[in-house]
Amino acid sequence: MLISTDVLSEGQNLQDAGVVINYDLHWNPVRLIQRAGRVDRIGSPYAHILLYNVFPEAELESLLRDLERQAELVSTEEMKFPLINYIQQIGERVVAEIPLGIHSGKHYVARDARPGIFVAFSAGGRHFWRFYPDDSSEPEKNIRSLYTMIACTREEPRIEPGPVPYELLERATHDVLAQVRGEQARTRVRPALTGMAQKLYNWLNRPTLWQENEALDPDQLRRFNGVLEQVSLRPFERDRGLRALVKAYEGGGDFAQLVADLDSFFTENGLYQESDVDIVTAEAIKEEDLRLICYERLVHVLGISPG
Repeated sequence: MLISTDVLSEGQNLQDAGVVINYDLHWNPVRLIQRAGRVDRIGSPYAHILLYNVFPEAELESLLRDLERQAELVSTEEMKFPLINYIQQIGERVVAEIPLGIHSGKHYVARDARPGIFVAFSAGGRHFWRFYPDDSSEPEKNIRSLYTMIACTREEPRIEPGPVPYELLERATHDVLAQVRGEQARTRVRPALTGMAQKLYNWLNRPTLWQENEALDPDQLRRFNGVLEQVSLRPFERDRGLRALVKAYEGGGDFAQLVADLDSFFTENGLYQESDVDIVTAEAIKEEDLRLICYERLVHVLGISPG
């Protein structure tokens, strides 16, 4: 038995195996197809390849649906499945009874770590995460970084969060409302397609490529175009990941791989969230609609270097 993360879903010849068990169900179906393709290869001694998928309980899936409405909360499997495991351990009733505004504190280790406060709001089915350093510098908004900062085990000691940070919560509220207003404005002013965005748009909007790859979700094209037409890729044109996937497609022409890689890139950088903004929802979110989910005092452990 070979147990692996998603790293073996590409570029490996595993035709000696005849069974694939997907313990996790990747939200991108192309990933599942790629995994099956590792064993369903020329030279396989098996007449039939068996594929098994492990589905979560219906009640758990229903509970997670509210937490996963925003791409920012499902951008990576390493963020999603610890949440599933934790809910399974403590039970859905306990989660449902957690009051709004709950707060605590913990130590954390991270590169360039600074003490500060993590804040989480929700409104209109959306979620907003921020970390505000004590030195009043710009808040951290990157979901991957924030996840690393707040992740902990059940046994990890807690610390007193201190007095309620009313001024900071007011600042965070204004920041979230400013973000919503900015998103609303961006939906009305679409950036011109130039450079890499134009190249990707031309590749993705060739109908024959989607017809030749029937396993791909046609709705994915709508999501791609939503990003390309509403979000400027200019800040990412020197990004190594984006340049690498463009170069890979120019060299190999694997359209399914391009779709999978671009989907991951857009998700990890929060670009779907920016493009999927509903103008009606944005206009409807007002200050009184915001709900403080929680806040947490984060303190860097002195004398420990980030790994």
